[in-house]
Amino acid sequence: MGNGVLWLLCLVSLAFADEEIVGDEIDQDDDGTEICYADADFDGYRSIDETTVVSEDLDCTDPGEARASDPGGDCRDDNGSIRPGVPEQIGDGIDQDCDGSERCYVDEDGDGFAPIDLQTVISDDADCDDPGEALSDAPRTDCDDTDPGVNPDQTEIPNNDVDEDCDGVAEVDDDLVDTAADEPDTDEDTDEDTDEDTDVEPEPADGCSAAGAAGAAGTGGLLTFAAVMLVGLRRR
Repeated sequence: MGNGVLWLLCLVSLAFADEEIVGDEIDQDDDGTEICYADADFDGYRSIDETTVVSEDLDCTDPGEARASDPGGDCRDDNGSIRPGVPEQIGDGIDQDCDGSERCYVDEDGDGFAPIDLQTVISDDADCDDPGEALSDAPRTDCDDTDPGVNPDQTEIPNNDVDEDCDGVAEVDDDLVDTAADEPDTDEDTDEDTDEDTDVEPEPADGCSAAGAAGAAGTGGLLTFAAVMLVGLRRR
């Protein structure tokens, strides 16, 4: 048989050879090897991108290999602690469970402080730096997450009933209160306050009251005069 015939037979054999099925642990093409799915971190989950490796034997259970029956979806095949089913760590910027999202702390007002009550929000990506999101290293001490002017870095403004620095106390400055109370009367009315209100004149006494007061004054004068006269007569 000539070389040309042998070459032709080889081509026909290759054309009709069975196609290898990945990860079924059967050597369909009789080459003595098996194509397996990759599991580089050997955590039992196939790589999410369906990467394959060639096994030197027919099984797919050696380190770095995975069978077709093994679960897939490993988004970080270089890290055994990241795979589907792993509990998510809040606000670390890592998608531990490979669901394509991340659970972040809330920072509604965007001032770099998360609220005290530890609210969380689901991010559409793996980071936590989008508006309204905060990483786990953000201080969770914001007592009013709706106001960027209220957080522990703020300076307290006294006497406004607002706890700007979140120390639990709205500052009161007694000196400012006393200064307001002692402010001189600079308006044009006759009362002692500094507002521009209309003075209210005291109502005059009615006629009877005025007459009574005058009568009382007159009666007192007559009695005094009578007493002086009586003393003079006795001295005589």
